[in-house]
Amino acid sequence: MAAFFTKKSSRTQFGLVNCMNNRGLGTESRLLRDFFRNHFPDVDFQIYEIPAGRRGKDFDSTWHNKRSFRRWLNDKDVVMTIEQFMPNLFNACRERGIRTIWRPNHEWIPTQLSRDDFNRVDIIMTPQHACADFLEQHFGLSNVVRNPWITELPIHKKQPSADRTTFLFNAGRGGLGERRNPQVVIDAFSKVLAARNDIHFTLKTQTELDVSPLTSFSGRSFSYIRKNTSYRKNLSYYRSADFSLAPSKWEGVGFAILESLYSGTPVLTTDAPPMNEWIQHKETGYLVPVSYPDVTLPIPHDRVNLEGVNWVKAALCNVDDVVDGIHWLADNRTHFYERFNAANRETLTQRKADFIACFRALIDNGFQPDRAAAETRYATSAKD
Repeated sequence: MAAFFTKKSSRTQFGLVNCMNNRGLGTESRLLRDFFRNHFPDVDFQIYEIPAGRRGKDFDSTWHNKRSFRRWLNDKDVVMTIEQFMPNLFNACRERGIRTIWRPNHEWIPTQLSRDDFNRVDIIMTPQHACADFLEQHFGLSNVVRNPWITELPIHKKQPSADRTTFLFNAGRGGLGERRNPQVVIDAFSKVLAARNDIHFTLKTQTELDVSPLTSFSGRSFSYIRKNTSYRKNLSYYRSADFSLAPSKWEGVGFAILESLYSGTPVLTTDAPPMNEWIQHKETGYLVPVSYPDVTLPIPHDRVNLEGVNWVKAALCNVDDVVDGIHWLADNRTHFYERFNAANRETLTQRKADFIACFRALIDNGFQPDRAAAETRYATSAKD
């Protein structure tokens, strides 16, 4: 039995337990895999793939029956989960001397969890400052590490179109509760395209949307792409646009914004976290003002379409404010791009350096949470 806990490698054994058959979770898993391969040769990063849907959500109750997973867990120094809080796994890891990391999405933090529950995991690593603040203030936690996410992509530099200004809205599947806010975007462009002919709008979606307000502009000023495309193809859409839109009601990480910025494309988004943690108004994009529904947290799931989910209120924006943002970006695109490329590269390069430094410190210190949490708390408060 003692051999079960024996570590066989001098490299740090880092394990990620996650679902790969999901665009967001799969993208994040591959990001971390490539990140560790490229920057940490002293770390052996491995992924244990769990199913999507209910079977994945039940994994924490069934993993001890899976011999393949127990073998995989055998030599790990640290184990990480994304979104799913797995107290049984965290407890078993602690018994085996394995450090644990949980990367939550603010909106999906289970409402029934207490401070004692959260302390079962060694490190809570969040890309959102708002999520970190919430966990520390609401639950009095000291194991929260702030580490704004990146993508392991090259940073593109480009110039705006010589002809008409091109806008892209990647609606994806729309998100829970129409999180991506497609109707606001459709209504905004129905006004913009009726007022000017120097703009072209592309709407990319995986699900059917009611674009009837835009059909009269089809071909000339509006393109509707309804299909599921590869990750690489999605990035090409961003690179082809002058500006993208992501006026989300809420986001877990905000990969649509990150992918756009790495593609060299500024983003119009909402002035709410985590969206406004990535965009500097009129420098790397345009922030649209928001309002929040008057509702008490936590929010029951049956009201998600209107008000938010769990611990996050929906950030609601006005169509006319989106219209104003589109006009401003189109009218100022040349001057905007004169500063954008340099500002975008500086921001993304610094974020990546911070991301690397955070993981380097955790690895070197044996994934001790208190010191890393304190350092990232100080660093982010100093920047703010």
